[in-house]
Amino acid sequence: DLSELVKVAGECGFQTIYRTNPHTGTSCFTESRLFDRSVIVFGSEASGAEEIADSRQITIPMPGGAESINVAQAATVVLFEYVRRNS
Repeated sequence: DLSELVKVAGECGFQTIYRTNPHTGTSCFTESRLFDRSVIVFGSEASGAEEIADSRQITIPMPGGAESINVAQAATVVLFEYVRRNS
């Protein structure tokens, strides 16, 4: 239940909720606050995470006209970016 996630995340001090979108949003490589006390919700391959009130959209830029990648691959890319920034 995404509304419960939003509630619990706020109670635990997470300020921002990001949701993935394969077509629009800020690049996960340039969103400066992506890992600052935030929650990242991954969604379906074709349409991304469903709408969440007050969430920000992030995307993984995919040159060459690729439509999308599966959710496990998307999570891997974003986690790699977290490790890269903190190395």
